[in-house]
Amino acid sequence: MRSLLTTIAGSTLDASRTILRYRKIIWATTRVELAKRYSGSALGLAWVFLHPALLLSIYIFVYVVIFKVRFPGYAQSYYVLYIFSGLIPYLGFWDAISGGSLCIKQNIHLVKNVMLPIELFIYFGYPWFLYYSSCS
Repeated sequence: MRSLLTTIAGSTLDASRTILRYRKIIWATTRVELAKRYSGSALGLAWVFLHPALLLSIYIFVYVVIFKVRFPGYAQSYYVLYIFSGLIPYLGFWDAISGGSLCIKQNIHLVKNVMLPIELFIYFGYPWFLYYSSCS
């Protein structure tokens, strides 16, 4: 058991060192990815706010209006807050995981031409997760 805890603590420490060492590259790549993601859309960065709001309104309509789900003894607004508090972390986590899985393929030029650790590419989606969660 002790070796498992030591391994987990050591890998967490190594990951933290990697993030701190390459924080400028991670920040620059996150800014580029953010600009690329919304560059061709009509509303631009407004989608950061609209996407969770539209999903929330669909969930509210389905669960509150159609299925009439309510917490006993609480108002409808509490159920909406309950859904929203689970929806935002889920959306941010899903976006970070799905973006992180494609990150090595999208940045293959960096993998081949620049001497960066391969594990660094999974952290490129993490600042986006924080940004997405804070904006929503």
